[in-house]
This record gives sequence, structure tokens and C-alpha cells, in this order.
Amino acid sequence: MNIAYAYVINKQLHDTILGKTLKNVIANQNPHTFVWFAMEPSQASQYNQIAAPEIAKYMINNVIEKCAVFNGAQNCLYIGNRVLMSDITPRFYNALERPPKKHQLLLEFEDGSILAYSASLGGVINLFQIDQNGLPMRANVNFPMILSNEFTYKFFHDIILKTDLKSLSVKQFLATKNRIPGIDNNLLQDILWDAQVNPKSKMKVLNEEEYHRIYNSIKTVTREIISVGGKDTDKDLFGNYGGFKSKVSKNTYEKPCARCATNIMKEAYLGGAIYYCPQCQKVKA
Repeated sequence: MNIAYAYVINKQLHDTILGKTLKNVIANQNPHTFVWFAMEPSQASQYNQIAAPEIAKYMINNVIEKCAVFNGAQNCLYIGNRVLMSDITPRFYNALERPPKKHQLLLEFEDGSILAYSASLGGVINLFQIDQNGLPMRANVNFPMILSNEFTYKFFHDIILKTDLKSLSVKQFLATKNRIPGIDNNLLQDILWDAQVNPKSKMKVLNEEEYHRIYNSIKTVTREIISVGGKDTDKDLFGNYGGFKSKVSKNTYEKPCARCATNIMKEAYLGGAIYYCPQCQKVKA
């Protein structure tokens, strides 16, 4: 999950389930090899699944008191003295809709509505205690949200200077190792199209102007996606696609670039697909 998607889902959660009381909770009904449960940070670091059955007893009969985004990529539900944190996109079903048969976590509310977490690729489901500041216990919050005022160009540039770039590509730098929480391969595509930088270009050969363009695009593209309810390639809390027309994605592959009319290309790169315009986003290696 990326920060734009997390904020879209967070607003919908706030508007839909805030104040609702949990009637029933089903955890890990359909185990997933790459979905991990934890009740404490130490368990999360060990990918511990033992705590899955314990989740229900901490949540039933409690109220959803707050919805938030944590670390740029996790949606949080505050329930009693704990916070449910997950990077798996939930789906909301009203009392008349049929929930999915397979799920890793299902929350049923007193009014009959349901919130279901069903992972395709994997993810985490944590139910941590909150500290005196209302944050997940022992949570690392040293990195500012990329949309915050604290995420300045100087902060971004300092990350570049402190990183051993070697042969790192732009995609590797921005979307791996959690260097910049909240940016994933999905969000990366439109950020780099807007900045006119190829995801395969080497960070060390980019110039200051290109660094500035990337930074500015991180801010502007992310805000634009949030403002229209997500991208047209992603489904929201209710299963609807967002209003942001992606410039480089499966929807535009082999279609003319919105800027120069050259056909958009697709390549397999670093374990995922990248989309780019070969004219606007020339590779610098």
C-alpha cells in the first residue's frame, strides 16, 4: 500500500465505520503464507502468527474510536487501548451485501455491516497497544510523512547524500528498503512520468534539477491522487476505482503518452512491472 491509497482508504473508513461497535471478529480463517499477525512489535519482527486467535478477544464489544495512517502505508483503527494496523486494503460491506468467503480478518459490527481484509499478495495485521502519545507501542516515527511540511527538499536531498547509491536505479532508491515510507511501485510510476525520469535511470547520474523534479512530483502527484479518491487502477473501500487517470499503467500500456503521443512501454524490472514513455523518460545509466 502507498500513502495516497492509504489516505483515500482512511477517509472512507473514517466516514463509514467511526463510532461503530464490534459484534464479532474472525481472525485467520483462511491462513495466507504471506500474511503475518502480531500482538507486540517483537512478534511482528519475527513474523509471528501465534497471536491471530487472540485478536478477537481484544476487539469484540469495543468501538472504533479513530482512523489514521501510520508510517505512510498502514491504515490504523483505534479500538480501546490498542490499534489495529494493516497494509492490506480492507473492503466494506453493508448489512445487505455478501462478504467474501475467504479472508484473513473479518470485523462484524452491531448494525450488520462488515469490514473484511482479504490479501492477494500478503501483508501484516498487527494489534499493538498504544502508548501515552496515542501511538503504536514502540513505534518508529522518526521519518516524516512525505506530504508533511517536515518532508522538505533538503530532507529528501539529505537521504540521497547519505545513501551509497552505487548502481541504484531510481526505482530501487524510491521504492525499496523502505527508504521513503509511503512510496511503492504503483505510486512510483506516475510520480516518475510527471518528473520525466525513467525508473531504470541510475540515481548517481541524475542532476540536481532532476532530483528537484522527483521531489516536486512526489508532493503534487500524491496530493492529486488523494484529492480524486485514488487511481483508476485501484479499487477503494467499496470496490470502486479512483478518479485519477494514470498516465503510465496497465490502462495506458501501448497507448499514446499524454505528453508527447509516443506509445507507453511496459517492462519487467526488479520483480515487478514498470511503465514509462520512452521519449519523455529516457534512461540515464
